[in-house]
Order: sequence, then structure tokens, then C-alpha cells
Amino acid sequence: VELGDGKIVSAEELYEYARPGERLVAVDGARGENSNPATSLDRQLLSTTPLVGVIKQPEQLLLLIETLGGVLKCTPGHHLLSREHWGQAVWRCASDLKIGDWLYMPIEHDLPAMQLPRTRDFIPSGAVGKGNGLYRIGRGGYTDSVQWFPEYVSEEMGEILGYLDSDGSYSSKGGRISFGNTSTVLLDRFEALMHICFKETPKRIDGPEPGSPTPDGYVSKKQMYYSYVSSKLLVQFLINLRLSLLRFDLNRLLPAYLRAFVNGDGYVDANNERICVTQSDPSQQRLLQMMLLRLGIPARF
Repeated sequence: VELGDGKIVSAEELYEYARPGERLVAVDGARGENSNPATSLDRQLLSTTPLVGVIKQPEQLLLLIETLGGVLKCTPGHHLLSREHWGQAVWRCASDLKIGDWLYMPIEHDLPAMQLPRTRDFIPSGAVGKGNGLYRIGRGGYTDSVQWFPEYVSEEMGEILGYLDSDGSYSSKGGRISFGNTSTVLLDRFEALMHICFKETPKRIDGPEPGSPTPDGYVSKKQMYYSYVSSKLLVQFLINLRLSLLRFDLNRLLPAYLRAFVNGDGYVDANNERICVTQSDPSQQRLLQMMLLRLGIPARF
């Protein structure tokens, strides 16, 4: 149960903690909606879990929740946050739920910085540590790549991935990391992040003239600029990190990733209170949807 001041307590603690006038974040029975949805959804990460069983007993229901591996007990009139098939979060009575429905489960995410994983967990296994954060790949007289890494993964690395997935590329085949945009402000930010996180100084070049197609066929009405670095070791690190973005110990990277992605390939529609991104890749759409659901935000493409 979440109290009005943001404190999370169990039902047993609530019995001891409660005092006259205590405010709770709960469903308004008259209107059937959360009395303060921002309070609960903004500070909690939400994952979805399927309902796998319902046992009806006098005056209560037993809901079998797959992820928890246990039983959730509640009264038939208790409201639970359900995920509808179109992705919207809706409060529904427990008595209206059926097997196969999906529920949102809150996960606290206030992790201290030292609990973010170490970068070595994502460095390719073939890399050799040289001390002082330096790693290299290659043998004998040929060194394919020498790269510096900090000890821990940071939120700024999530921001870098957001920029690259929106308007950039990083392929292990070519070993090049490239970000292109018409905004020099975004390129300045990307280059600063690369230096902060990996001590890299990207090179910047001018793209095609306005109206000319880029290598991928896109025609921009504005001048394009590109910023790039070459490092096969760093490319593989970023690929490994991106594949793990939905790990719960990396949840703190998601807001930075999404902010950068929207800056690079989307916009905020303040009039209609919408966040829009232009993305045709189904796998990228799915990743964005899963990230937003972790933050309690349903999305549609």
C-alpha cells in the first residue's frame, strides 16, 4: 500500500502505522479511477504479469500470479491495475478479471549508484584487461582496439544508446559508432557523453547538402551533421549493453535512453499531451513499448 506521502508499507504495517486522517493512494470507488495516479505511477516501475488462476471463496478471491509464484488474496471489489489489449492501463475489479488477463506489478527502483552493474559484465569475453580501465582485443603485434571503460555502468550510457538507436548506427562489422542529426546541440551532447563515459573524442563531418539523399535514402531539408568514433571493442560493449537494457538492475538507464530517443527521432506534442516517435522497425517498437511499460506508460504504434 502506498501512503499519500509516498511511503510504501505492507498491510500489516499499515494496521500499526495508520492514524486518523492518513491518506492513501487508492481507487476512488465512486469514479472507479485512481485518486492520484501520478503519485503511484511516476515513482514505481511497472512490469506486467499474467493471471494464471482464480479461486473464488466466500467474500474473497484468490488470484494466482505467475511471476510472484504465490497467491494474491483480495476481496471481489478490490481494484487492480490491468493492461488492456491495446496497451492502456485500466483499473478493474478483481471479480471482472479472468485467466489470461495481465496485471501491472510495482517494482521499487530507488537503487544506489553502486548497485548498477560493472562495465566488465558487458565487455566482450575476448578482451584483455591492461589495468587502469584499459582493455584491448587482438593478439601479437596487431591490436584491433584499445578502449577505456569506467568501473560501473552509468545512466549517461543509456542516453548514448538512445541517441544511437534513434538517429545513429553501431555495427560490429565495421567497428564504427555514428550519430547523425540536423541539430548541432544534440551532436554536442552526444560528443560530450562519449568523452565523459569512454574518454572518446568523436570526429564531426558535414553530411549531404539539404535536399540530397543520405546513404540510407533519407532526404533532409536541413543540413545534416555526423559525429563518429571507430572502436570495435566499444561497439561490442554497446551492443551487449543494449541487449540487456530490460534487466531490472539497469532500470535507471531507461529514462535517459527514452529522453535521448525522443530528442533524436521524435517530438513532444504538448497540446495533445502526447510523446511521438517515428519508428518503423518492429523490434525497436517493441523495445520502446517494454521500456515505457516499466515506467507505467502504455504506448501504441
